[in-house]
Amino acid sequence: MTTVTLDAPLGPVSQIGQVFCAVATFLRSLVERTDTAFCRVVVHKTDVIGRVRTFPTVLNAETGVIERNTNRLYYIEDRRTGDLYKDENWLGASSKCFMLALGNPILFTGKLAWKLIKTPFEIASVASDALGKVRDLYREGRAVKSFCALFHAGYAITAKTTICLYDIVRIPLFAVGVELGALYGIVRPFHGRKIFAMIENAWHKGVSHRQDCLRGNNNCARQRTCTDMFHLHFGSDRPFYMAYCFQKRGNVKNPDIIVIERKKL
Repeated sequence: MTTVTLDAPLGPVSQIGQVFCAVATFLRSLVERTDTAFCRVVVHKTDVIGRVRTFPTVLNAETGVIERNTNRLYYIEDRRTGDLYKDENWLGASSKCFMLALGNPILFTGKLAWKLIKTPFEIASVASDALGKVRDLYREGRAVKSFCALFHAGYAITAKTTICLYDIVRIPLFAVGVELGALYGIVRPFHGRKIFAMIENAWHKGVSHRQDCLRGNNNCARQRTCTDMFHLHFGSDRPFYMAYCFQKRGNVKNPDIIVIERKKL
């Protein structure tokens, strides 16, 4: 079994800051045209020694043709930031936003219900372990150490309760954010998916979509049972991205990316 090391998660302040960046993106989108904000870009990707990599199959969304054994990759570039997103046409991105707008309330309900059920047990587990140490020290006649342990137990229980309550409160807030991003994406798909991606990434505390609980498993998701999917989503410490295809794929400033052509949408 392969152990996956997750990215260091964003703190609450950074998460909220990322949401405000998404709001700023929305406000900016109200006064800018899609073809001004985004363009289609063709790039090469290089390996660690600088050689251009070749890929077995690449979909050219502009023509709808699958190119084989090619070194040309196609993305949608955010002209302002240089961020790269999956190359999709207007209708494809809009359709995905529509489906996400329908599916997000179901996922939100499941997440919130599961967190409400799990939270008392998580707090009780921390309390049991911490108070158990206090009891053991007291029985051994180590009164001073048992008092110190009691203080640490109170801190541990308070900290765990605070984290759990924050996690409960943030679920509806982020769910509303991605829902609004998806709805906006139906009519402004390239802006909407960027907003959706920013808020969903903040929802998962900045952990990369590459560490998604489904992407990291070798078995095809369609071959898993409902029980397997429940365990992967709710029982895993790894994030579950509803739309990992919306997340950034890199930036034109990355050293392994060489821009060879830019086109209007």
